[in-house]
Amino acid sequence: AGMSNVGDSNFEYTLLTSLPGPPDRGINTWNLEIKNPQGDPLDSDQVLEISPFMPDHGHGSNTTAIINKEANGNYTIGDIDLFMPGLWEIRMRVKNSEDQVLDTVFFNFCVRG
Repeated sequence: AGMSNVGDSNFEYTLLTSLPGPPDRGINTWNLEIKNPQGDPLDSDQVLEISPFMPDHGHGSNTTAIINKEANGNYTIGDIDLFMPGLWEIRMRVKNSEDQVLDTVFFNFCVRG
């Protein structure tokens, strides 16, 4: 919790909570806050996509994360399945209603065996 990262178009992503904390092997749930470059919450027509990926193995997760948009740019993300030990890259993208990518960011975690 408390980690933050800035995407390639200056959106700011802050991990508010993580269960388990820190992220670990198995199913994870996150609370995430996202702000646009002006420091405002995402617009109602902007969509978050999340994709866990293991760069060393060249594969993603077995499940699709469940994303619930809350108020003020906050998101609850469930079913983040980090099913095996190793380096996980959590890839996030914000898209607009026309499916254009507005920002991309990665969070990296090393999951214990």
